[in-house]
Order: sequence, then C-alpha cells, then structure tokens
Amino acid sequence: MMTKDEYVAKKEKELDVWSAEMDVLEADAHRLKEVALLKYQEKLIALHAKRAEGFKRIETIKAATDGTWERLKGDTETLWGALKDSVHQFKTHFKARENSASR
Repeated sequence: MMTKDEYVAKKEKELDVWSAEMDVLEADAHRLKEVALLKYQEKLIALHAKRAEGFKRIETIKAATDGTWERLKGDTETLWGALKDSVHQFKTHFKARENSASR
C-alpha cells in the first residue's frame, strides 16, 4: 500500500508528463495556425488575381464595339463561373475549418 507522500509524488509526476505533452500540443496548434494562415493568404491572393482579371474583362467589353462584344461574352461567362466557384470553395473550405476549430 502506498503512503500519502508516495501517492502525491506519483500523481505529481503524471501531471508533469501530461503538462509536457500539452506543451507539445500547444506548440503544434500554433504551427498549424501559421500554416493555415499562409494557405488562407495564398488562396486569397489567387482570388484577388481572378477578380482583377474580371475587372479587366469588364473594361475590355466596355471598350468593344457593338459588333465585337458578343465574342467576348463566352470567355467572360467562363471566367465568371471560375471566379464564382473559387470564391464559393474558399468560403466553404475556410468556414468548415473555422467551425471545426471552434468546437
């Protein structure tokens, strides 16, 4: 049978081990946050580039003649679909991660 002092020492040692494990987990969490932030920023940069392409396309259509703007319409619709999908995927991906992180 353990004495009170032996029991307390054993439990303190277990807490020390768990504390060290928790420190590692906390460091991992910070690293994951940094990686996630970098990925978020990379995706956002790509979205900004697609949006800029959209603005450029609008200016091209504005400058086109009545006879030529129809030819630009198909490519514009493709670009718009890609931009819409990219924004939706971005929001869905990062909202899902945000929701799972808050649990």
